[in-house]
Amino acid sequence: MGSPIAFFNIMLGIQPEQVKALVSQYSDRGLRWSNLIHASDVIAYPLQPCLNPDLSWKLTLQDHYLQTEANPTETAVRNFVSSDLVNRVAKVAGLVNPGVQIAIDHAPMVAGVGDAHINYWSCPEVARLVADNLLVSSPKAPGTSSLMQTAIAQLQQVPGMTHNFIPVGQFLEETLSELKFRDRSGSLQLTKNPAGVHHVCVLNAQNVAQFRGYVGWLHTSGLKQAVEFIRSSCC
Repeated sequence: MGSPIAFFNIMLGIQPEQVKALVSQYSDRGLRWSNLIHASDVIAYPLQPCLNPDLSWKLTLQDHYLQTEANPTETAVRNFVSSDLVNRVAKVAGLVNPGVQIAIDHAPMVAGVGDAHINYWSCPEVARLVADNLLVSSPKAPGTSSLMQTAIAQLQQVPGMTHNFIPVGQFLEETLSELKFRDRSGSLQLTKNPAGVHHVCVLNAQNVAQFRGYVGWLHTSGLKQAVEFIRSSCC
């Protein structure tokens, strides 16, 4: 929560490969890392572009951006700067000095910066994200196994992955791959709909979906790479 790790890594010259080596020594099962960043927290930085973990890492890293208001002042300032009057004034003033619009856009963040770094402890969204991370990674989670969780974690890491709640087969998808987890806990289905959009679904042994998602055309290769990794490591 509010991690300055990216800044420290740059300052101390720590390379991503060093982090990868440490992660590999720490756990054989893989680690889940949720990095929570408040929009007004100037200390927190995203870690995904800093570490850039690929499928060979034993690490599932996700940056979560929180858009909640840090304090009532930030709420008031945000409402004020988004009003029609301020927008009209900013548009006119911006013709004379472009810095006026920049200052107005950053005003809510400045108002909330003092409390944003400690806001995590009282934010319901943070509590939900932490609970989800713990429950998903727990081997006691109902209907899941370590192999299934590894597969889901890899799919969640695919760029452009969008969660989808529509059951597979609703739009005459073409089945591209159907993999069985080697511990017999379930299966993975990779399909393509008539528009060429690739969907993926992870099912438990009772054929109940544990994860559904899809990617756009630009991210199809990333999804296929993740599926091949799951084939070699989990099936």
